[in-house]
Amino acid sequence: MSVLQEGMTLLRDRFAGRVRVVGCATTGSGRHLAAAVLGADLVKNEITAQMTAAVMAMPEVDTIFEIGGQDSKYIRVNHGQMADFTMNKICAAGTGSFLEEEAQRLGVRIIGEFSELAVRSEEPVDLGSQCTVFMDTELVHAQRRGASKEDLCAGLAYSVVRNYLEKVVGNRGVGQHIVFQGGTASNQAVVSAFEKVLGRPVRVHPYNRVSGAIGMAFLVSREAPETTAFKGFEHSFDPVVKAFECTACTNRCSVSRFTFGEETTFFGDACEKFSNRKKTNRHDEACVKNFVAIRAQMQEDLLGSLPRPRVGARRLGLPTTSILREWAPFFAHLLAHLGFEPVLADEENVREWSKGAKGLPSDLCMPLKMAAGQVRWLLEHAHVDTVLYPSVLELPKRQVLNTEIRNLGEHENSHACIYTQEAPFMSARLLPAGRVLPPQFPISFESTAVHAACTELARVLEVDLAAVKSAWAAAESLHRDFVTRRASMGRGVMRAQSRPTLVLLGKPYTLHDPYLNMGLARHLERMGFDVLPMDFLPLDEVELGHEYDRLPWAFSRDLVRAAHLLLKHPDMYPVFVSNFGCGPDGFSQKHIESILKERPKLVLEFDELRGEAGMVTRIEAFADEIEAHRRRNGHLKADAEYHFHRPARVVPRTFNRVFLPYLGPHTAVLNGMLRSLGNIEVIDLPPPTHTVMRRGEEITNGKECHPYACVAGDVIQLAERHELRGSDAFYMPSTLTPCLLSQYGDGYRLWLREQGIPLQILDVIGHDQWDLYGFDGLRRLMDGFYAVDTLTILRHRLRPYELSPGRVDAVFARALTDVSDALAEKKSPIGAFSAAVSRLRSIPMTEVRDRPLVGFTGDLYTRLCEPANDNFAERLEEAGCEVYHSPYMYGLIWFSNYFDAYRQAQRSQVRPAMFEVLAIMATEGARRPFDEVLGKDYGPWCAEPDYTACMDMVTPYIGRNSNYLVSATLAKMVDFAQRGVDGVVSVIATGCMVGTAVNSAVDALARDYPDCAILPLVLGAERNLAHVRMETFLHQVHQKHQRRDPLSMVAPHAAHP
Repeated sequence: MSVLQEGMTLLRDRFAGRVRVVGCATTGSGRHLAAAVLGADLVKNEITAQMTAAVMAMPEVDTIFEIGGQDSKYIRVNHGQMADFTMNKICAAGTGSFLEEEAQRLGVRIIGEFSELAVRSEEPVDLGSQCTVFMDTELVHAQRRGASKEDLCAGLAYSVVRNYLEKVVGNRGVGQHIVFQGGTASNQAVVSAFEKVLGRPVRVHPYNRVSGAIGMAFLVSREAPETTAFKGFEHSFDPVVKAFECTACTNRCSVSRFTFGEETTFFGDACEKFSNRKKTNRHDEACVKNFVAIRAQMQEDLLGSLPRPRVGARRLGLPTTSILREWAPFFAHLLAHLGFEPVLADEENVREWSKGAKGLPSDLCMPLKMAAGQVRWLLEHAHVDTVLYPSVLELPKRQVLNTEIRNLGEHENSHACIYTQEAPFMSARLLPAGRVLPPQFPISFESTAVHAACTELARVLEVDLAAVKSAWAAAESLHRDFVTRRASMGRGVMRAQSRPTLVLLGKPYTLHDPYLNMGLARHLERMGFDVLPMDFLPLDEVELGHEYDRLPWAFSRDLVRAAHLLLKHPDMYPVFVSNFGCGPDGFSQKHIESILKERPKLVLEFDELRGEAGMVTRIEAFADEIEAHRRRNGHLKADAEYHFHRPARVVPRTFNRVFLPYLGPHTAVLNGMLRSLGNIEVIDLPPPTHTVMRRGEEITNGKECHPYACVAGDVIQLAERHELRGSDAFYMPSTLTPCLLSQYGDGYRLWLREQGIPLQILDVIGHDQWDLYGFDGLRRLMDGFYAVDTLTILRHRLRPYELSPGRVDAVFARALTDVSDALAEKKSPIGAFSAAVSRLRSIPMTEVRDRPLVGFTGDLYTRLCEPANDNFAERLEEAGCEVYHSPYMYGLIWFSNYFDAYRQAQRSQVRPAMFEVLAIMATEGARRPFDEVLGKDYGPWCAEPDYTACMDMVTPYIGRNSNYLVSATLAKMVDFAQRGVDGVVSVIATGCMVGTAVNSAVDALARDYPDCAILPLVLGAERNLAHVRMETFLHQVHQKHQRRDPLSMVAPHAAHP
């Protein structure tokens, strides 16, 4: 209000009496309030306003960059009409405010001086392009290293440009006619950085600071109102302001009422219940169908039909957000049929979620933080002794697979994400023992899965199994009816559709939680659109082919189904609703954008930073984009059928040259096995540099884990530096488990397809290895992995004590070559391994092994790829430690074989279970001759606990059916602690869901093993504060080591002649 008053006073003093106002328009985040106060004839979002101004200044414009103080926008223009747009999400790293704050840190004036210094830079400092915190830290480090102000200013300019291009523009096209607008466009250093990065001219709007206002002036003049609503320069700016809380929904908005004499306006209501009273919509709102509201009533009716509890029934709390947003009625009826009184979380108190979220990983998505808040609220306010918070492993499967993959069952993968599986245990660890019951089971309607679920519920609830099965059947019947009625309504809408409809794509708990999505459906309804959520679509009608076998998450598979359905309905427009930190959505979005490439689409991402104004801006701009799309295309036709090419099998081979990215020392094993196929050229790519990692981030959307970007950098450089042909392939290990790794291959395929680059992706799993190498080849592969696993352990245990530095590394390097060559010749690597161990035994060592011993583990890529972990093991050695490296490739595959065999046997899945048993036979047989070579001196270092022991180690912290990647990594941390190491380091990549789940248990682990220092580290392309945490950790490790027996972890001296 004060800014409006100041501006109007300046205009009055300068123009009052000499200017006749014929129209008034407002834009910007406060446009609706300003319109009510000033009396506006037109209110428009700033995206449309900026596009209008750009077209006025440069009619041929096809791309608009707009970077302001707080946000940034990208707009694609087609013949003067909006063709696409997007805005920055949460981070301010690509905005003017960030640039101004960093200039102040440097003592540089942002206007004039900053650009003058930057233009004189000879070597701009690489400050990254990620989070402002990381970039600020990098700036401080660069200052301490003596970087000049010139290089720092230039580096900041490049950081803003890279952040904008990578995180805002993403994979959207940048044309040849670019207009740069917003206050940041006044900074010539940023303009020059754009031009150098893009290799084309960037034109600055002649009035870039007020371009939005100019666009609005043109738009209101085109409207030509007969009489303006403008209230005049003398209008009172001294309103009576009162605030009240709206209780209409769970958002509990704080609404401000502004009274100017007899006029009243409102501000702050997220759904615009009050502030929207005088607005007009594009369509008659009475005709709008909002199926989000319909679904809410259907679910309320379901919960209202619960039988009355008997007197004295045990009260069990039940959260109603996250995955239970959809399944709360199912579990409420199940519990009621068993004689319990289900007490559902009170959504009126949903804003209390932050109290329960304390202690959870910051990377966890908002729905799971809210669920933790509900758990705590139930225990503290709902008078329940315990809360039932199921760890849901899988969701109902929609189709039988027509697949030849040996280790897939007959039904499709339908996993819940790792966070959903592990969140109940995270909450349980933060509360007194026994207060949270986290039974772990699949929600599936196959008979074997139902038996497994009911058996687990009977155990946890301490009730009869037959009673649970009866209750499950009753709840299942209700749920099936709930789902069927929704799909029937959706079919009716799709058949009778006569006007534009917005289809909400996303998980039920994001689409149907008005607090989480800030009343999204109501906003869309007020714009005059029909609103149809994804769970009303007849998704069972879409059968996914083998090309989507590597898409493991149930919700992601449904998103792809929904996108394929929309292809047939050209006047339906997707609104993809997601949450910050959702890794699976990062890949689902790639599929949706590829399938619906030509369709206007809106992506909204929600988290605890609740910016309602930005959401409304996006919605209004999206409505403008849809109108432009409909005008441009006239009579709308169904889109062409979409085909995503992904071979079902790796045989017969269609490749004769394979590029192999660096995946740590085990790359040598993969190299040898590929060469053993004959007539194949295998080219090892070098370890990824910082520059390569940066390049990879250019094709990410910010939700993928960091290893995806590292390997993507290799793909990009490969495409730029090699003449690729259709028979070339890029090799990448993959998985069927709900780790983000499962989607690396599809992500690269979609990018290569977009770029028109002829490169095959070999994202292989165990089934593919069998196809390529046969059973005997699988045994050799496991031999190679075991050899490298154990040699890696020996290398790190021995290297700190060698009298002639470098000899251990030389033996290790030669051993990798020898192992690879043996495998290439289809021989066992036992000979190469035995020779390497003999050479290690011959290296003179110090008499005393007196260094602190630090266990080293982490996620599957970061722990072994030295550039990804910033050579952390070597840094520990330089700091005076001995590193105990955990085995990986062999150990993980061995563990996963047991895990899958147990799970599949429980579900009577014969074919995949037999595949795993054969794989176990191969892995078990591989170890024996190698263990004999290791002997009694080195053998204990490489000995691992068996599968049952591992599961016993993790059950105090997670479930026995937790994903094997989580279980194996956590078990190794416990094993290290039980072996008596002085410390354990767990290095994980940014965005790694498995690593985040593992590291969430660190506090509980540290309480159980107080004599072992534990350091969880999250590493990415940005150098962060890891070195500070490392110093603290090293201090703890040395203290703990001084209290130990110096010979407690030493192998016999005979090992060191």
